Amino acid sequence: MTANKNLKQILAFFIVIFFAQATHAYLGNIATGSDSLGFPAKLFIFGDRFSSEFNANLDFKGTYGSASGDLVPEIDLSGIGAEVGLSYRLTIFAVGAGYSAFKWYQLSKPEDVKNYNIQGTMKSSNIALGLDLAYWKLMYKYHLTSDYVFEKKTLKGASNTFSKPTASYSVAFTYRINLWSYLLLEYMNMTYTQSNGQDLAEKSYLNFRSYLVGFGFEL
Repeated sequence: MTANKNLKQILAFFIVIFFAQATHAYLGNIATGSDSLGFPAKLFIFGDRFSSEFNANLDFKGTYGSASGDLVPEIDLSGIGAEVGLSYRLTIFAVGAGYSAFKWYQLSKPEDVKNYNIQGTMKSSNIALGLDLAYWKLMYKYHLTSDYVFEKKTLKGASNTFSKPTASYSVAFTYRINLWSYLLLEYMNMTYTQSNGQDLAEKSYLNFRSYLVGFGFEL
């Protein structure tokens, strides 16, 4: 419980810092009439950019959340990971695609959750659609493919895995701090509908709900 409480406090701290830095930078831009991006603050929406462009992104994220399913009780988790992506912007509209990998660590003690240990690795691909307002970006990501592999092997040495995400999505909000980097907040909801492994029923499901904070780079 102590580790769980500490992680919640750390997450809250980073969210406060995120909004404090974003607000400070924005108010500073308005006050001076220019910003670190090299264009006047009055161009807050469109920015002094090309009307369309391609970009490559690299994000580093920390996450806190929980997972549960028909066989698995509510289990608290935290994790770290990264995502690479490509996007195309036309005026204020953006589309893209990405691939991410996360390492999840179980916070709940196995004895408190029916001896389940679902610590493992998640790999996913997504397509995205959203708005790019120069400083701010809001993207909706739909997860096309994903699999989750338990770290703990079965008695026969095989891996317990979940796959086939259904109605799984993320909503990501970013604030640009200069031409090449940005802060990000994200919410993810991932539901797996197919399982494979000695310790799992074939038709069992597993749902992840998590909040992510981090930073990224854009080229």
